Amino acid sequence: MHGGHPPLKAWFTAIHIVTSHSNGVSAPQLQAQLGLGGYKSAWLMRKLRRAMVDPERSLL
Repeated sequence: MHGGHPPLKAWFTAIHIVTSHSNGVSAPQLQAQLGLGGYKSAWLMRKLRRAMVDPERSLL
């Protein structure tokens, strides 16, 4: 994430947005809120929610 596109600050903002919406957030909504240039970046960030609710995930 560091030094990549989108910047690290956008990833943390995306995490906040994704976790604060109980119904989830769509990729176009995330793209608009973060001001991202591409849909693909927003779509990848949206996948955070799926990773957080995976019952098979390992603990930190």
